[in-house]
Amino acid sequence: MLDIRIETFLTVCEFMNYTKAAQKLNITQPAVSYHIHTLEQEYGMKLFDLQDKKWVLTPAGQAVRSVALTIKHHDSMLRMTLQRMAKNKEHMVIGATLTIGIYLLPDIIADFLRDNPSVQIRLIIADTQELLKKLDVKEIDFAFVEGFVPQNEYETRVYSRESFIGVCAADYPLRCSSCYLEDLLKERLLLREQSSGSRKFLERCLQSRNLQMSDFHSQMEINNLDALKHLTERGCGITFLFERAVEEELQKGTLKKIPIRDFSIAHDFTFLWKKGSTFSKRYECFFKTALDCKNKKL
Repeated sequence: MLDIRIETFLTVCEFMNYTKAAQKLNITQPAVSYHIHTLEQEYGMKLFDLQDKKWVLTPAGQAVRSVALTIKHHDSMLRMTLQRMAKNKEHMVIGATLTIGIYLLPDIIADFLRDNPSVQIRLIIADTQELLKKLDVKEIDFAFVEGFVPQNEYETRVYSRESFIGVCAADYPLRCSSCYLEDLLKERLLLREQSSGSRKFLERCLQSRNLQMSDFHSQMEINNLDALKHLTERGCGITFLFERAVEEELQKGTLKKIPIRDFSIAHDFTFLWKKGSTFSKRYECFFKTALDCKNKKL
């Protein structure tokens, strides 16, 4: 059972306001103050400071919050596990970035459910930063991401190394059969939204060559992958995506890979979960299923 003082502490962290925390918990503000005071006495350190009339976490408070979130997640997982043991059911909340969620995970989940038919799965598609936030507050169990991950905070496993390529319509009038990246600056660049992992990866690739998005003749931003691919097929410009996302279009011949002499790029798709989880073995089992699924296709 989660200590009521921990629940109070995390609610104050959520609002940084004792009155709002009291309202959410349906207790009095003096009770909130008492819970925080007893925690501070128990740990021998201040957890909050008042700065410019606003509550902020002290370094000790930040440390307690990190552990408290883990405790809350484990308490929640234990309750769900016990409930599902009674119903003979298990539950997983999986996060994935768009390309992985659409083009890789369906086969992985299908294989997993074949061997674990009683497991209930919830899949959340979001960008890398949003998924990391959800991992931090224990809203998801683990995630597959294509973005960059701080290695010190998460257990990580490389799932695959994926090619990142430039593509255009099959009949797009490229100025040469083989080109350099700078030759493409005359084209219109079709882009995913700013939070997209593939866009951030492209930005890094360009920066490594002292280039940026604005160096292209013009840009068009599209926050939907299917719409971006359809616009590219219609000859509205060129785009850069993970090859996995355009396999079908390349096979059909509606899109073609742009032969860029100085652009041979690949990036890891990563499986990760929060460090210190007591459910690590469970997550490793899912990852093994993912690897087995990938190896079947080789």
